[in-house]
Parts: sequence; structure tokens; C-alpha cells
Amino acid sequence: MQEETESEQRLPDEESLSGQDVSAAGEVDPSDPVWYYSRESQQYGPEPLSKLQFLASMGQIEPTDLVWTEGMPDWGEAYRIEGLFDESSSVWQQEPDTEPAAISPMAVGSFVLGLLGTNLLFFVGSIAAVVFGHVALRHIRDNEGTVSGRGMAIAGLILGYMVIVATTLIGIIVLCLFLLRDTLGSSV
Repeated sequence: MQEETESEQRLPDEESLSGQDVSAAGEVDPSDPVWYYSRESQQYGPEPLSKLQFLASMGQIEPTDLVWTEGMPDWGEAYRIEGLFDESSSVWQQEPDTEPAAISPMAVGSFVLGLLGTNLLFFVGSIAAVVFGHVALRHIRDNEGTVSGRGMAIAGLILGYMVIVATTLIGIIVLCLFLLRDTLGSSV
């Protein structure tokens, strides 16, 4: 629930209600309960539920705005009032999800080092990318959905392993050519 100041959450008191001519508004039926709503630090009302529904359909009342009517112990979020929003707003009737999963810093590091390993850091950056990638995958698996970044960790692993394999193959070829140089050079 959004943070609200005390002045926004205070209930209308007897004095403020007695001084208003509800019947003069012409829209309030004495048999219908009247509602108050608070939007952007301003308190409005009394209004009938039908007017609140109209305002909600026009976007003048948001699902997170506060509403109150007699019989409610305290102000509540508008999306909790049955019938205030149409069916397309039913998503507001669910409790908000938890915060999105944080991205693992090790996964980001693996990906960045994997990229750097392809052009600047070569072998050393690629080894670090592989290590970071495996640590990130374990961290993501152990935290069961609270940490994300699996794709970045895998991308860092792939880049790191590609550079390690390529560098190793190039090293073996250069070593073979160096050793064969002496053998080929003495036979000519």
C-alpha cells in the first residue's frame, strides 16, 4: 500500500459532515451510502457509489486511491471496493506481486567478461567469465526465483568457453608449427 500522510487518512469527523448539505448536491440519495475519496493529497466527497464508478471509468479515481464510507474502520484502496471498477480492472483485485527478481551481479560480470574476453582480455577474461558464470548459476539456483540472470550467465559461459577453446587450439597449432619448424628446416 502506498505511503499516505495522516491528513489523507483521517476520517471525516462529525463537524465536517454536519456542515455539508448533502441533499443540495442533488446526486446523493439519502438511502445510499456516501463515499469519500482521496487523490493526490486532496479529499473529495461525499459522492454516491455511482459517481465513484463513473469517475473510476474516466480514470479520475485510480485503483490505488483511498476511499471511505460510513461503517469502514479506516480508509482503504479503491480496488478493494466491489463493483467500483469494471471487469477489465480485475487485476487490481489481486494482491500485488512481490518485487521482481534481482539480477545476479555475477551473471552480469560473466557476460561482460565473456564479451571482453573475445577482444581485449582474451584468455584471462574468458577464464574469469567461466568462473563467474558457474558461480552465478549456482547462486540463481540456490535462491529459487529471487535472483535472475540465468541467460546472462549462460551467455558469459558460452563466450568464455569459446575463447578458451579457440585460444587453446591456436596455441597448440602455433606450438606444433614451432616444433615442426626445426624438423622442416633441417631437411631442406
